[in-house]
Amino acid sequence: MSMSRKFKTADYAATLNQTISISEALPAEHLARFVVDVVAQLDLTAIYARYRGRGGEAYAPEVLVALLFYGYTTGVFSSRKIEKATYEVLPFRYVAGNLHPDHDTLANFRKTFLHEIKDLFVQVLLLAQTAGYLKLGNISLDGSKLHANASKSHAVSYQRLLELESQLRQEVEELFQLAEQVDHGLLPDGLNVADEVAIRQQRLERLAEAKAVLEARAAERYAAEQAEFAAKQRERDAKAQRDKRKPPGRPPEPPTPGPRDGDQYNFTDPDSRIMKCSNSGGFEQAYNAYIATGRDPHHQSWQERFAAEPDLPQPDATPTVQMAYKLQTAIGKAIYRLRKATVEPVIGIIKAVLGFRQFSLRSLDAVTHEWALVCLAFNLKRMHSLSFG
Repeated sequence: MSMSRKFKTADYAATLNQTISISEALPAEHLARFVVDVVAQLDLTAIYARYRGRGGEAYAPEVLVALLFYGYTTGVFSSRKIEKATYEVLPFRYVAGNLHPDHDTLANFRKTFLHEIKDLFVQVLLLAQTAGYLKLGNISLDGSKLHANASKSHAVSYQRLLELESQLRQEVEELFQLAEQVDHGLLPDGLNVADEVAIRQQRLERLAEAKAVLEARAAERYAAEQAEFAAKQRERDAKAQRDKRKPPGRPPEPPTPGPRDGDQYNFTDPDSRIMKCSNSGGFEQAYNAYIATGRDPHHQSWQERFAAEPDLPQPDATPTVQMAYKLQTAIGKAIYRLRKATVEPVIGIIKAVLGFRQFSLRSLDAVTHEWALVCLAFNLKRMHSLSFG
């Protein structure tokens, strides 16, 4: 069967030997050029100040900052993938200035200068304000769960912790009893009592650390709940005195002190928490932020929709109580609805477009600063879009 149609074919050997200019491949409005230009306007004095006066030739902070910025704006968050991209991806090669920092250098730089990178977030906002892209106004908050750099399989509940602690103590006691039989040659082959005891004692030490953390968290939670309970009780008493009758509804119940059986501790990243994922219905090790006052139902009754506004909370009420009151007022509801046009799209773009769904770093302090880096990357991408359309 003959074919009369002609086709364009690729000459791969010739392509490999082809010479192109980076300026030809990256037009003036390319994001890579924009990131490099922005970094050139930033004050990196604080980063330079932390370098020692001696040592080998280091990569200039501008190069590493630009690589991190460009990586996060294009959805490349892994230091290994950024290193690989400096060889294989033309925009990354340009941002790196034809240098190739290894992944350890990139990872250490990101971890070492997290606080300084967070300060650059403010500098980028000032550049956006100077360019006319930013106007100061209302600040919107919203919650969104992001995976921690830790597995939930490395987490333990308080109830399970107590069970493991009891089990390990029993095993240690049994091993001590076996040690008394060494002289009689009754030990199983290959059993080293001292090593086995040391392993269990080390585990007991780690469990003791986890137990102390969970108990400290429980104490903080109890203090907050106790303050909230006291504020609600005062409001109820004040209303009863004002109306000269007992307020309707159940009185607030006092909180219970101490850890709860389901309280979780993760040995890989203790600051992270087990959270329910809305998309899968399962539970994952994650982080979240927002003053949560409870989950709002999707379909409220007409009585709830047209109920009178609640009484003003006491001045010493907790932030949660104050936020709950605000969200029940007409102005609070109106402001809350604005999230659909302000903060919710931003988080949606960060997770769906940039693809950021898991932190690379561990601990609350580290992920807080990495989140600032993510938000900085979003702002850069937005500024680029506004600049070049």
